[in-house]
Amino acid sequence: MARWLEAIQPILAILDEGLSLYRRNFLGFVLITMSWCVPTIIAIGLLAVGISWAESVWPLLLG
Repeated sequence: MARWLEAIQPILAILDEGLSLYRRNFLGFVLITMSWCVPTIIAIGLLAVGISWAESVWPLLLG
């Protein structure tokens, strides 16, 4: 059992270091994520509106 704990201890230390990186810089990571998510959501919304507009206008234009 002691060998198992010795083997897993460095892995747990690496995981803890990674999590502490996110905890220390949480706001920065959120801002980076939002700077990508907001334009993507806007583009998807505009695409959906454009598709619905195109489906309703083209039959009228082609008459």
